[in-house]
Amino acid sequence: MPSFLKGKSTTNQIFTLSRIMEKTVEYQIGVHHLFIDFKSTYDSIYWETVFGTTMEFGIPPKLIRLVTTTMTKVQCSVRIQSHLSEPISTTCGVRQCDALACLLFNIALEKVIRDSGIQTRGTIFFKTVQILAYADVIDLMTRKTPGLNEAFLNLEKSARNMGLVIYQEKTVYVYIGKDTTLHQDLAIGNYVFNRVDNFRYLGTMANKMNSRSVEVNAWLIMANKVNYELQNRMKSRNISKKMKTLLYKTLMWPVFTYGAETWVLSKQDEYRLSIFERKILRRIYGPVTDGGRWRIRTSQELYQLCGETDIVKFCKLSRRRWAGHVIGQDDDDLSRRILLSEPGGKRPRGGPELRWEEGVKEDAAKLGCRNWTVVALNREGWRKLLKEAEDHPGL
Repeated sequence: MPSFLKGKSTTNQIFTLSRIMEKTVEYQIGVHHLFIDFKSTYDSIYWETVFGTTMEFGIPPKLIRLVTTTMTKVQCSVRIQSHLSEPISTTCGVRQCDALACLLFNIALEKVIRDSGIQTRGTIFFKTVQILAYADVIDLMTRKTPGLNEAFLNLEKSARNMGLVIYQEKTVYVYIGKDTTLHQDLAIGNYVFNRVDNFRYLGTMANKMNSRSVEVNAWLIMANKVNYELQNRMKSRNISKKMKTLLYKTLMWPVFTYGAETWVLSKQDEYRLSIFERKILRRIYGPVTDGGRWRIRTSQELYQLCGETDIVKFCKLSRRRWAGHVIGQDDDDLSRRILLSEPGGKRPRGGPELRWEEGVKEDAAKLGCRNWTVVALNREGWRKLLKEAEDHPGL
């Protein structure tokens, strides 16, 4: 379970899902995605089942006894001003804000997936069922509808045994493929899940055609909301330009660069991002006098004052840095296997859509690197190439 572990961030999951969708769209492979969410995840898991699972996973008995001692026979009360309620006994769930909460939940969800019988090895390109999980968000993907029904029912049963309940309203169904007859909601057993074309996964906006323009548009809308909230401060003469720049870098920049490592941008997307960024910077720094006349600052002047690279170059550098990270992973790393896999299927006529790997290859070629995957295996050589990219005027 790649959640809350060192080296396993949300970017890993976002990247893996993006590349799966990119390649299935390109090779016309029909894939059903069911994004499963649970109700009150941390409050509902059964203690006894978790403790039994820890023994099954080979955790030392001493640690199990320590955890059991801190979680069993627990009582709590609710204080309202000076009034204290009667003691309430808790029999399930993990402690909120406890350092062990994430680890215990990982163990519980790992047990759920194992008991469901879903094979976690391999990729959807070469098998019928795959599961992609991070924290309490699970993407159950299959090549056929009957396989999705069977896999979900098995997962739902094992989750129920752990005390986890499927959140039907937040669970959505997405079909990616050329079958135009699949446009209805998905019914499995007593559940009915809404079919959607656009959905939010780990904070990013994704869609069935894997178009980055949709995500860029979503982030620009959110960044505009932040911009609206900050406009009084950005216009204030009582706040220095240095402080306004800090507000921009701290509050606005992270909003529309989240997940930039996984993007492959069209020229139009790059233009929209640049226009938005320069609009903010011109509001911060204002016009300048030149020969006794006022004029707006040039893009070069804005970035010199800001002290940062432009947003488009930042996205490309992030993508290139992430490419080196993925290639440097172990051979059994899922994101690496997905990146290097070539799925079966037939591509349609005409040129392919923008591909993430082609973007990295094109940027590397501008630096004189013909085979970037080989260079990326040498960490020192790749760092040197990244340093050259930061100073390269054409990137």
